[in-house]
Amino acid sequence: MDAPPAALDTADPATTAPSVAGVPAPPPSVTAAPAPSAGLTVRKSWMYAVIAVVVVLALVVGSLWAAGVGPFVRAPTPLPSNATFSQARAAADRATNPFRGGGWMLIGAAGISSQYGATLPFTGYNLTPNCSLVPIPGGAQSLTLPAAPASGPAGAAPLWLFIYRNSSLGVLVVTISGGSAQLAATLSPGNGCTTYEDLSALVLGVSGSVTDSPQAISAANSVGGSAFLTAHPGATIALLLGGPVGFGGVQVRPAAWMVTYTLCHPTSGSSATEPYFNATVDASTGQATNSGSGNRSCATSGIPLPTSPTFPGSKPGSALSFGSPVNISSGYRIPVDTATSGLTTADLSVEVVDHSGVLAGSPGEYVTAEAASGCELAVFDFSSGTWVSPSAHACNGDTGATAPVSSGDSWLLTAPISLSGDFLVALGTGSYSGSTSVILP
Repeated sequence: MDAPPAALDTADPATTAPSVAGVPAPPPSVTAAPAPSAGLTVRKSWMYAVIAVVVVLALVVGSLWAAGVGPFVRAPTPLPSNATFSQARAAADRATNPFRGGGWMLIGAAGISSQYGATLPFTGYNLTPNCSLVPIPGGAQSLTLPAAPASGPAGAAPLWLFIYRNSSLGVLVVTISGGSAQLAATLSPGNGCTTYEDLSALVLGVSGSVTDSPQAISAANSVGGSAFLTAHPGATIALLLGGPVGFGGVQVRPAAWMVTYTLCHPTSGSSATEPYFNATVDASTGQATNSGSGNRSCATSGIPLPTSPTFPGSKPGSALSFGSPVNISSGYRIPVDTATSGLTTADLSVEVVDHSGVLAGSPGEYVTAEAASGCELAVFDFSSGTWVSPSAHACNGDTGATAPVSSGDSWLLTAPISLSGDFLVALGTGSYSGSTSVILP
């Protein structure tokens, strides 16, 4: 038998490794990998470690820069001389941080823009009867209102006041004037200001998403403000913001802006009667909820430092004050100490507030406005929220919703249950700002 033909050898003799005894040669056309270099392995490990460190450092440095801490603290954006609420608030919040341990929460603000300039001592501002703000030693000792052109940015003001409270119900006022923030005044708990402290506890903090002042101006202008400014281009603009009201941490009324345009001088009252316009704007939605206009005396004009936590709507403020309530067989007698000329029941609404809710409308509760002579002027019906004419012992002249409110009058709060420790709060409508309240014995 013939031998089988020899297999063809396709390997290149020059690249075929020779066979060593006991060790098979690599297959044809396959080259053995070289042994790794020890130096190359060390260099790669070192590079991986360096890259990891660089990545970590980049993350840390980036975080510090974003947070603005350590050596990466960034200077705040300079505050313009005419600032919006949000711009001024940022500077005011920073100013409160180191004061008495911080923890300050914004509950109200006021901004003024006027063609008139003025400087006033920061004294004599009564929050409630027998309760005044105390200037901070070394802080702002006066309020400076720089004159602002009528053509300034809408919603911007050269003077802002911010009202803060802390967990112990201390009160702090910060001013923003001409682009500079300063601590101005404080009110320590127990400084004869129990009513204010208790009321301020009902105001929740103003959120960072609250409607800004330019949007509040826009909303007010949409319901009559533009027409007023067209007719009175030199009007003074006052912006008041009150924080939301809540009980037990639950909000029952939203934060609200009160936008006022007036021809009265912002700091010096006079007997002149000038036109005004105002509007209330829901600070959570940016929508105007009511508005009004007319003429009023400038005698009570002035920088509108909030006189108590601002409930949505207008309030009588310094135009009305009460004396100390006394217990009577049917409830409480509350003397009217002062009332500005022309104030009527149409300008006022009434609520009884405790720490768990608003008691208006409870069966058997009502307020009777009684003249100094003993006749009855009007009866406030909590269930309807309106003043009505008395059914007996009525005074001559205007009664009910148009009855005059005068010094020497008394308000008789009839209540079937004790309201000791609760508050009678006078809420206003129309042209009044501020608030008036008394704690019931």
